[in-house]
Amino acid sequence: MRQKSKSIFNIKTLVEWVKQTRSKKTGITSSAVVEHFNVSRSTAARVLKKAVDEGLLSRAGSTKLATYTIAGPRKSTKSGTQEVHLVRKLNRLSEDEVFEKISLMLNLKSELSDNAFRIAQYAFTEMLNNAIDHSKSPTAKINAVLKKGIFSFQIRDYGIGIFRKIRETFELESSEAAIEHLLKGKQTTAPEAHSGQGIFFTSKIADAFAIKSETFRLKIDNEADDQRLGIIRKLAGTQVSFRIKAQTRRSLERLFREYANDDFEFDRSKYPIRILTQTGAVSRSQAKRLTFGLEKFDRIIFDFSGVQELGQGFADELFRIFQKRHPRIVLEVRDANAAVDLMIRRARNVKD
Repeated sequence: MRQKSKSIFNIKTLVEWVKQTRSKKTGITSSAVVEHFNVSRSTAARVLKKAVDEGLLSRAGSTKLATYTIAGPRKSTKSGTQEVHLVRKLNRLSEDEVFEKISLMLNLKSELSDNAFRIAQYAFTEMLNNAIDHSKSPTAKINAVLKKGIFSFQIRDYGIGIFRKIRETFELESSEAAIEHLLKGKQTTAPEAHSGQGIFFTSKIADAFAIKSETFRLKIDNEADDQRLGIIRKLAGTQVSFRIKAQTRRSLERLFREYANDDFEFDRSKYPIRILTQTGAVSRSQAKRLTFGLEKFDRIIFDFSGVQELGQGFADELFRIFQKRHPRIVLEVRDANAAVDLMIRRARNVKD
C-alpha cells in the first residue's frame, strides 16, 4: 500500500492549519495532527507543546484527549485592542521568527492590507535586527499592538544606545551630531553586515517613527510632515517606535524607487534641515558635519520646510565648497522660503 506523503510540518504550518480547519472552535487533537501531517505521535506532541509554550495555541484537557485551539492575543480593557508583549534574549535571535509569531498572534495577514503587512514586516525585522547586531544588550522588550485600524510596535533594548554607538564609531563630538548623521542614510556602524538603509527607509515609510536614547527623542511624523528633536528623561539603551495604518496607501516599492537609480542602487538621500535648527544655529560647522558621508550619494534632497533663516557660512559650506569638491552630486533644494532661497542662490553664485 502506498504511504501518504508527508506535508511540511513545523509550528508555522501547524498554526496555519489549525486556523483553517473547521474544528478551530472545538479544537484539534494530536491524533488529527498525526493523520493530517503524517508524522509520529512524538513529533506531533513536541511541536504542539512548543506552539503552546510560544503562546500560539491554547490547550484544553490532558493526555490523548487534549484539544488545541488558536490562542487569542492578549486584549486590553479597551474594546478592539489586541496586544502582544514579549521579552527575548538577543543572542542568536532570528528577527523574522519573532515577527512571524506576532503576525500569527495578531492575525496580521488578515488584518493588514498587503502593502501594510509588507511595510510592518520590513520595519519590524530591520529594527529588531539593529538591536541584535548593534546594541550589545542581552535582551529586548517587544510590544506590538493592533488597535482601531492601526498597527504599531515598540522595541526596547538595554545596551549601548544608538546615539552613543554612532558618536563613538564616527568619532563625533556630541549625541546631537550623531542624530544628524543618523538621518543621512548609508551610515552604518557595521559596514561588513549592514548597508545603513534600515532606519532611513523605516523612518520614511512609517506614519510615525521615533527613537529614544540617552536624553534625546527623535520623532518623525510623516502624516504631518514634521520632524522634531526633544529632550527626555535619561533612557538607558534604545527604544524604537513605529506606527502604520492597517489599510495604508504607502508602498515600499514606491519608496525604494524614489531613492534608487535605474540599477536599483540606493543613490539619493533626503535630509530635513529642520533637525539642524533644533540642535543649534545653522552654521558652517554644522554644514561640515552634514556633508560628512554625503559623498556616497549621487543626488541629495535638502528639505528646508519650517526653516526660517539660513546662516551665510552654512550656505557657503554646503552649496559652494562641498559642491565644488563633488561636482557630480546633484544638490536639490525643496520648500525653501524667500530668505533661505536667497542665501542659497548667493552661495551658488560666488565666483572663486
